[in-house]
Amino acid sequence: MSGNRDSRWETVANMVTESRLVALSTVLLVGGLVGAVSGGFASSDDGYEPLVVTDACEDETNVLTIENPNDEAVDLTVEFDHEEGGLSVQSETYSIELQTTSRTVNGEQTTETSLGTTIPAEEGVSFVGLSDGDYNLSATIDDTDVDVEDVPLECGASEPAATVRLTPTEDTPVDEG
Repeated sequence: MSGNRDSRWETVANMVTESRLVALSTVLLVGGLVGAVSGGFASSDDGYEPLVVTDACEDETNVLTIENPNDEAVDLTVEFDHEEGGLSVQSETYSIELQTTSRTVNGEQTTETSLGTTIPAEEGVSFVGLSDGDYNLSATIDDTDVDVEDVPLECGASEPAATVRLTPTEDTPVDEG
């Protein structure tokens, strides 16, 4: 009878082990489905390369350069606050969307500015003449976020040039005003 009892416990132990495996498989399957549906396990950048951001100081003028290494055009937005009045942005090559919002904080007027443009595939742009400060960058390709780093500019340029120029990276003239 003791041999019969051992086989029953062995059968019960196997059933418990199988139940645990079924439960674990169910959890993994449901978790995988939820993750796949919510995009939790998918790559958030769809394989896009991050934009390359560099800054330079040429003749006390800030030059912010953003390179797009991807084979698709990227929509870029540069956001920043500044205390100066009107800002003019010019480009012979790129269309630019300029949005400004003024607000007063502690008696000091600040203008929040957003510059938007599209960088063609495998090309870059340079913003010439931005004032010193922090610049928040964001980029998308077909509504998918592309990694890009924010950048502080520190060149001793407390005020922007009369006109900020947006140029292709191969023509970055600094001496124009």
